[in-house]
Amino acid sequence: MADSPTELMRVEISAGRDRAWLIVEPAALKTAWDVAELNHLAQAAGLPAGPELEQRFAELKDPATRTAGASQFEIAHATPPLAALSASLLLTLSSGMVKAGAVLGQIEPARPGRDGVDVLGEPIPHGSSVDQMPTVPPGMRLESGTLIAERDGYFHSEGPLSKIDLVSEVPALDAFTFSINFDRTTLVRGNIRKSVGVTALQSLIVDGSADASVITVAYDMHVQGVFGREFGRYTVGRDLRATFLRQANVIVGGNLYVEQDIVESDVVCSGRVILPEGEIRGGRVHAESGLEVKTIGDSFSKTVIEIGLDIAFDKLLEKKRNAILAARKHVEQVRLHIAPLMSNPKRLTNQQKEKATELLFEADELQAKIESDLAELRKSMQIMQTRAQSSLVVQSAIYAGTTIRFQGVETTVRSTIQGPVRIVAIDFNTRPRIVAFRGTNPTPQTLESRGIQHNVFAELKRLAA
Repeated sequence: MADSPTELMRVEISAGRDRAWLIVEPAALKTAWDVAELNHLAQAAGLPAGPELEQRFAELKDPATRTAGASQFEIAHATPPLAALSASLLLTLSSGMVKAGAVLGQIEPARPGRDGVDVLGEPIPHGSSVDQMPTVPPGMRLESGTLIAERDGYFHSEGPLSKIDLVSEVPALDAFTFSINFDRTTLVRGNIRKSVGVTALQSLIVDGSADASVITVAYDMHVQGVFGREFGRYTVGRDLRATFLRQANVIVGGNLYVEQDIVESDVVCSGRVILPEGEIRGGRVHAESGLEVKTIGDSFSKTVIEIGLDIAFDKLLEKKRNAILAARKHVEQVRLHIAPLMSNPKRLTNQQKEKATELLFEADELQAKIESDLAELRKSMQIMQTRAQSSLVVQSAIYAGTTIRFQGVETTVRSTIQGPVRIVAIDFNTRPRIVAFRGTNPTPQTLESRGIQHNVFAELKRLAA
């Protein structure tokens, strides 16, 4: 290969032996390469010959087929191992009321492992697992690999911790009930009237509506409709499913599923808010993990949508910020106090030396606590950053006057945005802005964006400086 001597090429193998590259000096980049000599070069580096390598070199031999400006070319990669997996439960039904005999899921059969192969042809051992059948949750049985409900009840779909709770039934709750506690999953046959207080230690299913009541549910809540008026407060530990929410004050720890609409409500949801065939009119909907809806806003009321804002992180940041600033101020005071003593340490008395040592130790302890608090914030911020990237998906329209708020940035819609559209925020750490992806168009359209005063990215950066 006189026009492309092998002295101008070499083969490099990664430390983990999962990749191999052909590295080429500039003088040989514009010349044709001889496949036989490339194979010889690869084999000298320890790569086994094979049709894949031969094909790769055939692709690279002609300068016109190579990536312009590239000087290194991947020529081989490892085949990763496939770990062995034991049999597991695959649940195909979500949480909710079930009847005896209902199909809840099936057994996912065990999968045998398979060794991989590194670029030098050596095996990469696969991981092993204990081959055992999963434990069948209480209230269920296996029939030919299918998971069947043995009794009527409320099905909690939680993998190996799944269960079917027995359900207590009670009649409608009226204003004369005042306050009541349920220690097991309960089905209310009718409405929950105004001024009734309910605490459910498990799940709560309401055949009718909840009207201006105060309800706290540890697990899931299913209800036809929720009226808040001025007095209603609804707190649900996991998922809430409702036909509609009207003037409701709602806090949801999991996901919120609504069939028809959310009207003039204040909703705080740690998971996703999902109403693909419904609409949001007025009030505030705070969806930390994203929102999917048909229509947002109207001409008569202000609607605020918050996406990806992490209330838990905000509270942690506020707490840690105050502690860090106080500790830094104290450290500064200690060091100012000790500076005159340490300016001439030889003149210090034993008592002064002991005091200086105590102060230095105190300052070091405070500094260590500051670093620990910052480390906790950075770890929590990784989760927050994932949530901040959540999106707003609207199928039909976002009407003028709607405010959409992401982490550190917001926009107010000036004229109706027609759907389908997906709206996200980008560039959080530099110049946060909101963009829209319309239909199937992969090119984002920047919306009029303005920064908001409370920006956790900027605040944490200032704290860590």
